[in-house]
Amino acid sequence: MWPQSRQSWLRQIQASTGAGFLGSDEYATYNDLLEYPPFADPKSAPHPFNNLAEDLARRAAERSRRTSEDLTSDGYFRDRREFERWLHVRTWREALRLVLGPRCIDVELLRLPPEQRHLLQWAYVDQLTDHEVAQMRAAPGDFIGGETVTAARDDCLAAYDALCARLWAVFPDDVAGSVFPRPTFF
Repeated sequence: MWPQSRQSWLRQIQASTGAGFLGSDEYATYNDLLEYPPFADPKSAPHPFNNLAEDLARRAAERSRRTSEDLTSDGYFRDRREFERWLHVRTWREALRLVLGPRCIDVELLRLPPEQRHLLQWAYVDQLTDHEVAQMRAAPGDFIGGETVTAARDDCLAAYDALCARLWAVFPDDVAGSVFPRPTFF
């Protein structure tokens, strides 16, 4: 059972936005996604991927709220502002987890070499850090130093670029762009 204060905060957050959004966390995530092609294109609006961005934001917000239900301690958040910030950050993370799932992206993801596919899954779905990706690639007992971590990051970004190149090749008029934000949480 959620603490009463959090239930009240969520109702206030939900009431603070319109346009059919559940709350400011979902609305902010949707706007964040719209900064990246193909969700929006400066040359024309709206793009076919706008619905995808809206769906990802909605699903991410719902997942974040379900996670917050598990945080039953009334003192977990000091106030509504902190709760709302947590929801925004958590919703963005959830959107990144979901971004590889849509069929139009998954089809091209599956065409990448297995190593690149795994790197993207580790970066987006699992949200592993550079160091954790390096650990996943290392043999048991291998030393993981700075060069190994940097190589892991470079390889993750190269995998991202490879997926974007596939999407640019498939979708006309540069609609694909970089379908999702370049990972910044490594």
